[in-house]
Amino acid sequence: MERKETQDGESQKESWQEFWDSIKDRVAVDMHAIYEKWSRAEDDVSREERVQKSIEMEEQFVKAVLSQLENILKEDSGKETVALFDIDETIGVARRPNEEGDSYVTIFRPSIMALFEYLKQSNVKMGFLTTRGKLEEQLTHPNELGPIDSFIDKRFLFASGEHGFSEDSGRFAETMKEELGGPDGVINETLLNDDNIWRYTTIGSQEKLHALATIRKTYKDQNFLVVDDFPYPEILSKRNGFYGVSLDESNKFLIR
Repeated sequence: MERKETQDGESQKESWQEFWDSIKDRVAVDMHAIYEKWSRAEDDVSREERVQKSIEMEEQFVKAVLSQLENILKEDSGKETVALFDIDETIGVARRPNEEGDSYVTIFRPSIMALFEYLKQSNVKMGFLTTRGKLEEQLTHPNELGPIDSFIDKRFLFASGEHGFSEDSGRFAETMKEELGGPDGVINETLLNDDNIWRYTTIGSQEKLHALATIRKTYKDQNFLVVDDFPYPEILSKRNGFYGVSLDESNKFLIR
C-alpha cells in the first residue's frame, strides 16, 4: 500500500481506513447521483435509506480489498502483484438506459476509480477474471468498460468461459481437492469439508477455479488478488500466491 513519511522521517503504510476517509465524501456525492438516475425506489425516503446502506457497503468493499492487499505486502516476496476483478456486482452493474433499448451501460461503484488509482500507485497490476466476454472490445466502449481502460493491464484479461470449464457438480466435488489442490494448487484443500464443499461447485466457481489453474501455468511468479462476488475466493491457496476476496451482501455492488 502507499507509503507516507511520518514526522520523524519513518515510512509507514496508509491504512485502508485512512484511504476510505480521504474518499468517502466524494463517494457519497456520486452514490446519490447514481441512485437519483438508476434507483427503483418509489420515494425519496426509501431512496435515501438505500443510498446510506450502499455507502456502508462501499466502505466494507474498500476494507476487504485493501486489507487483503496488506496481507500480500506483508509477505514482502518481491513478486509482482496482480488484482483480478470480476465485473458484475463486484466493480459495477449493467443496466439498460431505457426499457426499449437493447444495449447496456456499465455503472461503476463510486469507490472504484479512486481504488484503482490507489492500486496503480501501489504498483499493483489490474485485470479481469469475469463471466463477461469480449473484454478488449468492451474496454474501447465508453458505455461499457472504457472509463477504466487506462488502469487495466491487457495481459490479464480472462473471460472464465474461455479459460475455464465446468462439469457435473458431483464429480467436481469428488475431484477438486486432487485436481486443484496440493503443493502447487490454486486451492487450499484443508479448507474444504463435507459441509461446505458444495458451496464451491456452481458452474461459475468451477469455471473460475479452472481458469486460475490455467492462468498459473503461464504466470508463475505473480501474487494474485482475486476479487469476486462468488464464494470460491474463500478457498484460494495463499501459500501458492492466491489471495481471495469473496464479496457478499455486505460489500458487493447493487443498485436497489
